[in-house]
Amino acid sequence: MVVEELAVSAIAGAAGGAAGKFVETAWSTGEKWIHSFFQDHTLKAQNQAKRNSIDFLDKLAQNLKTIENEGKVTKQQIETAMDHPEFSVILQKAIISAAQTDNTDKHLLLARLVSERLKTPSESRLALASKIACDAISNATPNQLKLLGLIVTLGYLRPNNPPANEMNEEQRFLWSQTWWRQRLMPYKGLTFDDLDLFHLESLSCIMWVPILGKDLNRVLRLFDDKYSFDIEKFKKTDIGIELEEYWHKKGLQSVTPTSVGQLIGADVSDMLTNTRTEFTGW
Repeated sequence: MVVEELAVSAIAGAAGGAAGKFVETAWSTGEKWIHSFFQDHTLKAQNQAKRNSIDFLDKLAQNLKTIENEGKVTKQQIETAMDHPEFSVILQKAIISAAQTDNTDKHLLLARLVSERLKTPSESRLALASKIACDAISNATPNQLKLLGLIVTLGYLRPNNPPANEMNEEQRFLWSQTWWRQRLMPYKGLTFDDLDLFHLESLSCIMWVPILGKDLNRVLRLFDDKYSFDIEKFKKTDIGIELEEYWHKKGLQSVTPTSVGQLIGADVSDMLTNTRTEFTGW
């Protein structure tokens, strides 16, 4: 127990401010949740669960520190967060989910969910989707989470700064190709099959209707026609060729992410590309 307390104190000290105090409070309560959930498991399993949860809290502290420094949440919001039952529930879900795996990427995704939840009111769509997303992350394979990142990148993520109108056709192509390449390279070589899609559908992350199909050209068009680029030329690049196979042969043309899938997929994309999506309109 002393080891865990020292680890949490070190995390809190490194985070400092409201984020550090939050971590200490979260562990004080979270340790009881872990003990209750794992009380009938072996001592070795209980100790590993605690180590996993502490890794999650470390990543959560970093996220909280970032959004506090950016002015996305106030010190008071962080300090009083656990006074709200709905937030306490999502934190409990995240801690228990994190405790069950030593996969650090899942810890990072869960930490992002909890920190983003702080920025939105209770009962909002983001708040409610976040609770479901905690369970989905816990029950999806790392490869399936990566697949969600690809699906959401294709359908929903777009650059914040469109190219200037005065760009000629070749400049627009180079700009668009660069953006797509940066976003799609993390998924190069991704393997999945129908069972992965069935599983994501069972987790309420996607809707898969094989008899329907979306037009890849429309998906690849980042903006309206004034920013159009040579999509057929892009589809002949290494990334484009692989994307065509995902789309037509692997069935992504018939997949639509749910609100939960969008939330997880955007977080996966951010993790893989070192970016941060703002969930506006939720």
